[in-house]
Amino acid sequence: MKKKIQKVKTNLLSLDIGSDSIKIATGQFNGDKLKINNLIKVPVNSGIIENGRIVDESAFKSILQSTLREAKIKQKEVVVTCECQDIIKRELSVQKVDDADQMELITYEVGQYLPIDIDAYVLQYKILNEFEENDVQKVRVLLGAMPKEIVKSIFDLLIDCGLTPKYLDMHSNSLDKFINLVFDSMTLSKTLAFIDFGHDLIDITLFEKGEYKFNRLLKLGLSEFDRILQEHYGIDAVEAEQRKKKTSITALVGAVEKEDFIATDDKGVLISETAGYFNECGNEIEKVFKYYTSRSGDNRIDNIYVYGGGASAKDMINFLRDRFETPTEIISHLGMIEVNTKNAVSELPIFINAVGALIRK
Repeated sequence: MKKKIQKVKTNLLSLDIGSDSIKIATGQFNGDKLKINNLIKVPVNSGIIENGRIVDESAFKSILQSTLREAKIKQKEVVVTCECQDIIKRELSVQKVDDADQMELITYEVGQYLPIDIDAYVLQYKILNEFEENDVQKVRVLLGAMPKEIVKSIFDLLIDCGLTPKYLDMHSNSLDKFINLVFDSMTLSKTLAFIDFGHDLIDITLFEKGEYKFNRLLKLGLSEFDRILQEHYGIDAVEAEQRKKKTSITALVGAVEKEDFIATDDKGVLISETAGYFNECGNEIEKVFKYYTSRSGDNRIDNIYVYGGGASAKDMINFLRDRFETPTEIISHLGMIEVNTKNAVSELPIFINAVGALIRK
């Protein structure tokens, strides 16, 4: 079911902070449409951002300020969307109370059932649905707990850049808002798996009838593919990025499955390592899918959507479609989004989280 999005008319700068790049989006609602004015991907060197933490603050500040200046971006209010393995996500069912008291009750429940120091985390929650149990009104919520030190360092740095941090999003929440704005009701009535192939992580999120079900992170990002290409060809990261778009995943995986394949020369080793990496990705993704389908005999995944940097890897769609025998495509829907930039629509998949974070409810 397509959820009704109550749009808040803001004019924001959105930053999707990844380990190898910063994705920037600016835009605001014009009627029912989200008008995008800027989409910019800024590469960052290794060691500047690690697992959501800004390690080299001086380099990050220099990159961000120079990019905003060159692009003539004037927006000062910022929403940050990010993902890291240190974010704790849990579904909780708690009694429904007044909005003003709901966070206090959730915080209490977290303190009772999770072995963490509540004071060391910034807690956020989203109500997934409401239900009645034993004559008591309850809500099922998705809790996100991010280490306070990460949030403080990001917000302090943005203030130091002359910006005003307003909101913090997890990638799964940014994705939720994006698909409910651009996908039609018929598509959202199915069970959809979204796979974000990032630099360090594969981020898998499942939605059932338009409602978030669960999210898993796999430590199998495309940086491993980059490493294989760089080592075997003696090339830098920029050239490796280009080779990923020309190197057929299905061809490599198919080659090692032939009976006469032997990895004796450099080319054979390259093929074997690359195919091994993608087969491992497929195996781990399959475990996530099986976790969902095993929970009920009626559970099945109807469609797979790919986004993030891996969407541009040659034959990624064919690899996943063949592996899971499920309709698979790259997210290219625009729906209620109007892109007024020089970026091609084909670049949209890497900006899904940044664009989704612009949608405020």
